[in-house]
Order: sequence, then C-alpha cells, then structure tokens
Amino acid sequence: MDWFVSVWDEGMGVHVYRGGEGFDRASVIDQVLAAGRVIVRRQDDSVIGTVGKVVIDGIPVDAIPFGDNGIGDDELRWLIGAQFDRVRAGIDAAHTASRPRQSDPPRI
Repeated sequence: MDWFVSVWDEGMGVHVYRGGEGFDRASVIDQVLAAGRVIVRRQDDSVIGTVGKVVIDGIPVDAIPFGDNGIGDDELRWLIGAQFDRVRAGIDAAHTASRPRQSDPPRI
C-alpha cells in the first residue's frame, strides 16, 4: 500500500509532504503517523500546521491533527485507521451498489 502525507506551510507557501509504502494496514498507519508528526514541525520545533492530509492506497482520508500535542500517538493511530476504514467501506459499498445484479438463468 502506498501512502502520502502533506501539510500546508503557509509561511513558505508550499506543501510539505512525505510518502512511502507499507506491506499491511498496521505498518502503513505507523509510517503515516511517524511522517505526519515529523512534517508538521520545522527544525526549530515550531509548528507549520496542526492538520495534515493523508492518502492511503489511493484513498483520501480526512484531515489528521498531527500537530496537536494534546492527542497521543495511540489516539492518532486509531483515528487514521478508523477514517481509512470508513472511507474504504463507503467506496466498497458504492462499487457493490453499482454492479449489475446477477440474475439466475431463465427457467424453461
């Protein structure tokens, strides 16, 4: 699974981003969390932005508050996973609903 995290740095007028790849959901969430926590801060430890945008496996996940020190890593890990699962479930449901229903062969 590929993943990307980006944070808007208003002072510099650029997006700061990181990306990577993991072999399963848990490893991707850990990598996203670590990258998000790093890119929301400058080298002097000032905060660029508190919220980062996340994309996992091509699926945009809601904004994640990486720069909020009041939220611990376990809570962020849960939030990333829950939002990813919610979005993915919605996409899966939409695909299932859009598929033509397979009917039984006609009876003779």
